[in-house]
Amino acid sequence: MRNLPVPGMDALALFDKITGEKRGEVSARLGRLRRRISSAYASYQANTDALQTIASAGIKGVREKALLHAYNSPTATMRSIRDNLIYPNIEDFDECPYCGINDPKTLDHYLPKETYPEFAVHPLNLIPICHICNSHYKRSQFLDGGARLFMHSYFDTFPAFDFIQLQVIVNREVILSFTNSSDPANPDFSILFGRHFRKLGLNERFVQKSAAEISRKRPALRRFYRNGGAAEVAQVLQQEANDFRVTLSGNHWKVALYSSLAGSQDFCDGGFLRTVKIR
Repeated sequence: MRNLPVPGMDALALFDKITGEKRGEVSARLGRLRRRISSAYASYQANTDALQTIASAGIKGVREKALLHAYNSPTATMRSIRDNLIYPNIEDFDECPYCGINDPKTLDHYLPKETYPEFAVHPLNLIPICHICNSHYKRSQFLDGGARLFMHSYFDTFPAFDFIQLQVIVNREVILSFTNSSDPANPDFSILFGRHFRKLGLNERFVQKSAAEISRKRPALRRFYRNGGAAEVAQVLQQEANDFRVTLSGNHWKVALYSSLAGSQDFCDGGFLRTVKIR
């Protein structure tokens, strides 16, 4: 889970280019909408810290269809926007910023295009995330009782705090339970992170990924255990956690996994040989 750089694109200029690339009535309808789109884009930019306050422009009928057509039937400019967002010039960008698990190969309309068609092609509203987060979890959700359900990867900046926590219990199986914690210095962000964590089903998804991670790591842990016992296993796991913290940030499931496994005496003292309970 991570933040992404804010796209440095001239959104209104891109809207004008898309309008020019369309034909017939679609182009004409987009052109007649320009003033309302300009106002909507300005509102988005002015309220990046309070996106839940943005009201829909109320664009319906054939004009709404024209805006959705601009995204769903992409012109060269829309394809370029998509490529620049999904393939940014970021060396380590290969995981969904919403979950930190899968490839980010789809675009999420943070403000759903079904309700806010005015932002259908607005780069600030398009976040590259994975298909699982986009199609199975978030879909067209945005608010619940006026409160946002998901973090915006461009604008909801992570504070220096580890929000992902993991409990490790070793019995006949290794039981993992991921939870979200609260930062007393950032209560509003903590609440938003908690909603994001629960709505995306991250505990279950993190457990499944962790089971595979431990399975692949088990042969190496056996060697470390033979050489130096539980202490060496803990040292190796903690070093992995430290390295991931540098490369992935503190709010990644791998950091929580490795640091918590390193802190579990039962896991390090042979518990790693037991299977992880997935369900």
